[in-house]
Amino acid sequence: MNEGEVMYYTGSASTPGFTGDVNLANDIKSGAIVTSNNDFGVDVVLEESTIMAPEIWLFFQVIIMVMHTSLQHILLLSTAPVYAFFTNNLATPITIDWTSGTGATGSFVVAGKSNNYLDLNQNAGYRFKSRNGEAYTAVAVFDADATGLQYDWSFNMIPESRLSTFASVAWAPGSSNGTANYNPVWVTAPTATTLYIKFDGNLAIPNSHLEPLGFHMI
Repeated sequence: MNEGEVMYYTGSASTPGFTGDVNLANDIKSGAIVTSNNDFGVDVVLEESTIMAPEIWLFFQVIIMVMHTSLQHILLLSTAPVYAFFTNNLATPITIDWTSGTGATGSFVVAGKSNNYLDLNQNAGYRFKSRNGEAYTAVAVFDADATGLQYDWSFNMIPESRLSTFASVAWAPGSSNGTANYNPVWVTAPTATTLYIKFDGNLAIPNSHLEPLGFHMI
């Protein structure tokens, strides 16, 4: 691939309700490994094969997304369970410890060259850390039940090393026609913090309301 190019690999097309066209020889299967001589990114689209359900997009930012400490926010809905999926590309097993904003803690093992998952049933942010600093990849899938009809979406977890004191949202309409706000911005912090929010995106208008980094917030 040349700079800026995109390669689209589809495998075998699947028809909802028909199970004979899945998991074929040319399909990308669980445990697949993609390598290159330079950094790259991969988008994976998952679609329910038995019902007409929304698609789930997973983005894997290779190299950067390999982590030993990761954070994620969580908002639980009884109709849309959330699971975190972890992959260990090492030959030896790793133990991942987790803590939640509710005070709950735990740990689980991801076998070598394998994967594991955790039911995220605490209504708070999570922090994951491999016990001996091993690298792993992690994604969270919302509405990960048998039907998957309510709130299908997913995201890759954020390595703690990539947290920032500043973030901007390029496009946030809230809804397709701008009449409602269905798409909030979620924020997770490893410790208690104060958020300064500028709603119009213009940080250069001079005034007396400055946040700690020197941006004008009103």
